[in-house]
Amino acid sequence: MSINYKRYVNRRQIFRGHISDVYIAEDVETQLDVCLKVVDLDLVVKPHNVRYELSMLQKLHNRAKEESINHDIICQLLGSYEIGDDLTIVMPKYAYTLESLLMGAVRQYVRVKTKFNWSGISNGGSNSATSTQRFNVIEPDHSRELIINLLKGVAFIHKHEIIHRDLKPANIFFKTDDIRYPIIGDFGISYDNNNANQVRDEPTDEKYFDVSTGIYKAPELCLGINNYEYEIDIWAVGIIFTVIYSPHFKSILESKDINKDESEELAMSDLYLLTQIFKTFGTPLIEDKTNKYQELVWEELDNDEKYHFKQFNFRFNERKSIKDILPRCEDAQITDIFNRMMYYDRTKRLQAQEAVDLFHN
Repeated sequence: MSINYKRYVNRRQIFRGHISDVYIAEDVETQLDVCLKVVDLDLVVKPHNVRYELSMLQKLHNRAKEESINHDIICQLLGSYEIGDDLTIVMPKYAYTLESLLMGAVRQYVRVKTKFNWSGISNGGSNSATSTQRFNVIEPDHSRELIINLLKGVAFIHKHEIIHRDLKPANIFFKTDDIRYPIIGDFGISYDNNNANQVRDEPTDEKYFDVSTGIYKAPELCLGINNYEYEIDIWAVGIIFTVIYSPHFKSILESKDINKDESEELAMSDLYLLTQIFKTFGTPLIEDKTNKYQELVWEELDNDEKYHFKQFNFRFNERKSIKDILPRCEDAQITDIFNRMMYYDRTKRLQAQEAVDLFHN
């Protein structure tokens, strides 16, 4: 689907990254704005691979057509072109991301409250301090539809043997400000089990575990488990639940105890993240002789030569209540599906299509 780069004019840069830049441009043939992801092939570092990303987008685009599926659940591919060392992927311009909607890009989902501190002025100073809080006002029915449609998109990806590996609010797009209709994008570090070249470069039982972002990273990745499959995406979707159903769009994993002077790198280190996960979802057990904590059993970690779990000697925590984890959720079906998605034992973790089927039963 190679196209002539000259059809895209009036480029405006909206993002600059280490290996890619993103532009908005006008398509002179359609008169519509498009998004151009320009990747410098000389700077690409694994697990990033823009050629695999392009292959996956093309594959999903074709499968959606064949199956008569509304492929707006997945980011559309409009074409690509190469100039020198740069490869450009052309996609539609999406108005919002889930991250921008939750930050208040439109006000129907967020109520913003600003507090002014006048103590500085009253004490003779000239400046006032302000603090802003965002309050979650998403309608419960809209949260539910968002979750269902997101899982449909993940199920479609998994059906075609692709692990996304970076599901997070910044990679979930929207055509309009209607939060019920998410579109999954950014397949830059995704893995296609059916791509022989990628499997040769990154064997299925030796995948990179330095994937996913921040709190959306599954615990098995933090422990160096590299024969993972689609279940890491399921965990990431579960963490998105904790954001959607929080009072201030702040997941329970985002600790309020972090000192502002601590670096983001420290706050999001794998060990720190594991600690936050264990405080929230309970500390894993190799076995449960009491039969009281079956959701915490993770027998795979018994291999301490490989995963070193027992050497850390983590303090034992029970799993927090669902009300603590999903404070705004009153939907029993959502909480049931969420609990079945968030097992430590990857073999027990609910699959995306299974979750979708449960919603429709």
